[in-house]
Amino acid sequence: MDKIDFLFYLFFAFFFLLCHFLYSTFMAYKALNNLENEEYDLLKENLEKIAYFWFAFIIYSLLGCFIYFLFDLILLR
Repeated sequence: MDKIDFLFYLFFAFFFLLCHFLYSTFMAYKALNNLENEEYDLLKENLEKIAYFWFAFIIYSLLGCFIYFLFDLILLR
């Protein structure tokens, strides 16, 4: 895999993640506008868990891409 291919796949993966994250955030914002106070607290707690999951997923994806890039650069060349 060339660097250009790797960068293309990396860009595509981050573009997909960004679109998915923006869509999820928009849907959560729409849901928050239609809730009462008790439901709002419960949903806010769940949204924080989802945000932590996405943050960890993005960090581990970056780490995995970096390790794969080093593996490709060092061992396969």
